[in-house]
Amino acid sequence: MRPSLRGKVIDAIDAMHLDHVIVAAVPMDHWNTAERARRKCLEHLLPLLETEYGVDTLVLERREASQDRNDIRFIDGLRSRGFISAIRVELQAGETDARLWLPDQLLGAYGDARTGTERYDGFLSCVRTVLIDGD
Repeated sequence: MRPSLRGKVIDAIDAMHLDHVIVAAVPMDHWNTAERARRKCLEHLLPLLETEYGVDTLVLERREASQDRNDIRFIDGLRSRGFISAIRVELQAGETDARLWLPDQLLGAYGDARTGTERYDGFLSCVRTVLIDGD
């Protein structure tokens, strides 16, 4: 997306006045693998969404079949250990589920801001960000 269009998209998302939460495992080079970082993010995100925001369903983007199976196993493990109780997780193809577009844009803006390529200070100041350190 061109920077001018991306700015308009972020302005439109900001105008919706939605709650936004980012859980990020940073810095990425402190984690053994991207999958481990993903699991740690889910471990923090799911209970937060369920208990503090009352979310009953989280839609995640479908990935490779083996990765999807591992995600479901991990989420089932969180449920059995009492991290979460009622929240459901659905896996959907990104290109077929519009619910995945907003978080994709949010994370893009966050990534751009972290790398210094774009600034979205006004918008990102209203986003709850939880950083998980790999140390």
